[in-house]
Amino acid sequence: MQFKHPELLYALFLLLIPIFIHLFQLRRFQKIQFTNVAFLKKVTLQTRKSSQIKKCLTLLTRLLIIACAVLAFAQPYFSNSDSFNTKSETVIYLDNSFSMQAKGNNGTLLNRAVQDIIEYLPEDERVTIFTNNESFNKTTIKAIKNDLIQLQYSPNQLSYDAAILKGKKAFSKDKSSLKNLILVSDFQQKEKAFTIIKDSSTLVNLVQLKPVNLNNATVDSTFISNTVRVLPLHTIWCDKPC
Repeated sequence: MQFKHPELLYALFLLLIPIFIHLFQLRRFQKIQFTNVAFLKKVTLQTRKSSQIKKCLTLLTRLLIIACAVLAFAQPYFSNSDSFNTKSETVIYLDNSFSMQAKGNNGTLLNRAVQDIIEYLPEDERVTIFTNNESFNKTTIKAIKNDLIQLQYSPNQLSYDAAILKGKKAFSKDKSSLKNLILVSDFQQKEKAFTIIKDSSTLVNLVQLKPVNLNNATVDSTFISNTVRVLPLHTIWCDKPC
C-alpha cells in the first residue's frame, strides 16, 4: 500500500490524545459506606466492571475514528509491484517546424522544449528523439545535448498521425516493456484533425506549448504611393540645339 500524501500520516500522533485522556482521567470511584449487604456489593462490583468495559470501548472507538480520518486524507492506493521491475522505453517527437518560432515565456517554443528535455530527462537514460527532419535513435541526452541545442527549424512538418506511427515503429519488439510516446508541439489546427487510436501497449502523451501572443501578422495588400518616370538611357535633354 502506498499513500498519495504520506506526510499526513504524522497526524496519527493524535491517537495519543484519547489514550492520555483515558489514563489520566480525573473521575474516580468514591467509596461510600453501606450496610454489609451481599447483593449491594454484587451490584457495586458489576457496575464498576461494566463502566471499565464502556470506557475501553469508547477509547477504541475514538482511536478508530481518528485513524480512519487520517488514512482517508492520506489517500492510500495499491500499486502494481510488477511495474517496478519492468523496463520502460521512451520515444519523443519534437516538432521543429516554423510555427515553433513563436515566442513563449522562456524564448521560442522550440528552445523551451529543448531546455525542458535536457533538464528533466536523466542524462544516462536511453531515449529516441526524432524531429521533422532528424532522428536520434536509442541514445542518451548527454550524447545529443549539443545537437538539440543547435537544432534548426524545418520547412516541412510531419502530420501528427505520421508522427505517432513513426514513434511506434521506433519501439523495440519487447512486449513486456512499458512504451511511452511523447509528442511535443504547439498542435496548430490542421485541415484534418488527428485521432489517437487506443493501444494498450503504448502510452501516448501530448505536450502542447502555447505562445504568449496568439495573433498572427498578415499582409492584406501592397501598393506604390509615388511613381517616378525613368527616362531611357539613349534620350538626351539639351537646353540648346545639339
